[in-house]
Amino acid sequence: MSYSFPRDLFIIFEETFGKEKAKIAADSLERSIEEIVKESNSSLKANLKDELKGELATKGDLNVTETRLKAETDNIKSEIKLLDFKLNVVVAISLLALTLFNPALLTFLTKLFKL
Repeated sequence: MSYSFPRDLFIIFEETFGKEKAKIAADSLERSIEEIVKESNSSLKANLKDELKGELATKGDLNVTETRLKAETDNIKSEIKLLDFKLNVVVAISLLALTLFNPALLTFLTKLFKL
């Protein structure tokens, strides 16, 4: 980014100091202002980088989080398998109970075994 000295100010310098001295002063001020802007930009970039370092996740943070999520997912899957097994047992017991205590089945079994 280049800084240009304002024309009106250059004319005032020219009237006050003369053409050569005004040109030297304007060039010197332009370079000084450009250096100040460059230093300011560098400082601003460094400050932003330092501020963002604490708030942004790194690859290491993401890997740790991924590992935790995988462990939690495996835990949930094992709990689901256990619940599925328990549900199957409950369904089997219910079907067995309904079958055994069915009056039609009891009548059939008494005729079969002649009790």
